[in-house]
Amino acid sequence: MRTRRALLFLILQFPAVALYAQEVRRSDTLQQRLDVDLEDLLEQATQDAEDSELMDLLTSLQENPLDANAASEAELEQLPGVTPIVAHNLVLFRATRWFENVDDLLGVEGMSAELLARIRPFIRAGPPETGKPGVRLAAITFRTRSTQNLQLRGGFRDGTYPGSPLKLYNRFLARVEQGGSLASRRRGDRPELRPLSLELGVVTEKDAGERSITDFAAGHIAATLPGLSTRIIVGDFVVESAEGLVFWRSVGLSKGAEVISPARKNGAGIRPYSSTDENGYFRGAAADVSLGWLSLALMYSNRSVNATVDTNGVVTGFDDSGLHRTETELGRKNQLRERTLGVRASAVPIEGLKLGLSAYQARFTRPVRFSTLSVSPNDVAAVIGWDAAYTQDRFSAFSEIARDRSNAFAGLVGVVLRPHQSVDVACLVRSYPRDFLSPHSASFGESGSPPRNESGAYLGLSVRPLSWVKLATYFDQFAFPWKTWTNRLPSSGHDFLALTEVEVSRKLILNLQFKHKSKSDETIVLDEFGRRDRAVEPRSQKNYRATIEMNSSRFFRWRSRIEVVSVDYRSTGGREKGILMYQDIRWSPLAHLQIDARAAAF
Repeated sequence: MRTRRALLFLILQFPAVALYAQEVRRSDTLQQRLDVDLEDLLEQATQDAEDSELMDLLTSLQENPLDANAASEAELEQLPGVTPIVAHNLVLFRATRWFENVDDLLGVEGMSAELLARIRPFIRAGPPETGKPGVRLAAITFRTRSTQNLQLRGGFRDGTYPGSPLKLYNRFLARVEQGGSLASRRRGDRPELRPLSLELGVVTEKDAGERSITDFAAGHIAATLPGLSTRIIVGDFVVESAEGLVFWRSVGLSKGAEVISPARKNGAGIRPYSSTDENGYFRGAAADVSLGWLSLALMYSNRSVNATVDTNGVVTGFDDSGLHRTETELGRKNQLRERTLGVRASAVPIEGLKLGLSAYQARFTRPVRFSTLSVSPNDVAAVIGWDAAYTQDRFSAFSEIARDRSNAFAGLVGVVLRPHQSVDVACLVRSYPRDFLSPHSASFGESGSPPRNESGAYLGLSVRPLSWVKLATYFDQFAFPWKTWTNRLPSSGHDFLALTEVEVSRKLILNLQFKHKSKSDETIVLDEFGRRDRAVEPRSQKNYRATIEMNSSRFFRWRSRIEVVSVDYRSTGGREKGILMYQDIRWSPLAHLQIDARAAAF
């Protein structure tokens, strides 16, 4: 293979346009927020980073950090790297004392300086607010983004795509809340801390080649009523429950450099939707009520779905691309309506034990007939799941079992351990039958969402033998007992990662990473009579990565990376090699201005 090296690009990327009208809370003692590097987190996302709901969730957390003195365990587990053990220990710790500032979190068992640095932009701490009572504008933000490929695709050159090649994204969020509502809280009390609030959100997107700047639009109105311990959402929303076998948003963290926390999901219930994935959300109304040790959430959705319809009016497949450029793509838009009624209930009968039930049923306005689903308009597609989790200061055990309308059962069980203050372990076993169908789910696995046709076992280990050295590794063995979208034969494989991170000094960090994935691919071979036949060919990929990062000051960061990739096809003897090198520079000359530049060669 000919080696090709090219200077790919040099980009000056200014932050997205944002307008803030937000009062600085006296309870947030952090004067200068450290910028989080979303790139490292999004590398583990299960969806394209630019349009990822995970990216929107993280940026939303940056704009509205969690209160360390008020957030629930489920909310704390949404923070990158926070395990259920750390979240549990944090809640126990704050029952005896206030977090006066963010650095006080270092007193929580399991909270390292590295983890605190990662979550610092997403969390705040301090005494309750003592502002004057009354309604105030808590936050208003507007983000806009436009991108265009430098090289036009063929569809623009031959007129197949009638719209402009510009991709446009706009998001507006505004929140008002009642001030002064926390002033009466006493140390050690545990009342509802969230103030009375009302939030409005609107997001629009136009993909390259689409005509309308509002080809996709989503919006919501969300209200929090602390007197009734109730949250209500009207419009677009997502539901997260347990380990994701029944309900989950379209994306999440998967296997990567963070080897412990992705093994446990622990959904946070209903949440407003303000992203641009055109498939992974509900449209209607939802409400959740907290009754002390019991929580109950109800939802109803009636939304359009993009689908392929044959001449008999039968749906033969769903269109997940979200693209509406050509007449064919426009013909698949909003061809089906799905009406969904769901419930999520959870109870905490004793400290540390959580039991839950998730269920929904859906009806379609057209008959659906394809390989993974067959439903008539009068039929009901339904899924029900049971989950349990028990967490203490050194371990957390969790499981979820789900059953679909065809009585196919899927399940997973796992445990997160912290046997020593410098050692963390995660183990998980999963089994998703090929006939299990839960379209609104996304649980842990190799094949993505929805979970089906997969079994596997995962083991993750993180060790810190010295305060300035971190060692992490995972091994995941998986199998696909039936054919997949990319492989028409049963297949299997494994995934292995080893990571070493050395903090040479406070300003210099060295990271070495090795990843090896062996996975079967389908190939065409000739039999003894010269006839073409399908066969499974083992494909082995090895990635060697070295990263050096230097932060000379809080205004300047320099990072270099080199990655070598080797791919081997064992049956045919084929081999491919590649190399990537890039240089990053981040400069923050002003408090609200950040300039990133990258030069890459591959």
